[in-house]
Amino acid sequence: MWLQTFGLDSVDDIYTLKCSDEIKKALQGKDIRLTKGSLLKLAQKDRLQYIPQIKQTLDNPDIIIHHDENVIFAKNINERIFFASVGREFESGLVIISNAPKKSNTIKNKIKSGKIVYQSPKFEHLRYNQTFTDERLIINEIDKKDSI
Repeated sequence: MWLQTFGLDSVDDIYTLKCSDEIKKALQGKDIRLTKGSLLKLAQKDRLQYIPQIKQTLDNPDIIIHHDENVIFAKNINERIFFASVGREFESGLVIISNAPKKSNTIKNKIKSGKIVYQSPKFEHLRYNQTFTDERLIINEIDKKDSI
């Protein structure tokens, strides 16, 4: 399933995300890579069923948060659960180091103590608590000032 989902010929191949221009700008043009280390970790933790969610989350995140030394790609699954892929910056670029479902409160806490660097237009239309809406409004005001 790994090879098919990511269009790879070998498990040793590295999947480099083909992000939208908006996401590339938010991540300052950094390459984002998914390696076989993620596959091995998924197998070890019995999480292979999440391979499709990883691709969906990385290709079309609802929100990207910079938190401490990590970049968190998150996609809403339902009212209480997000799927999150966590990347860490190395000399070679941003490497995904963790992939797992997370409670909405966990993502909310990452937003409070981190910084939203990207938010999809779809995200603001989903049913979230006021914290997400407030954060989106703050980001929009900042974006407007930078684009003038």
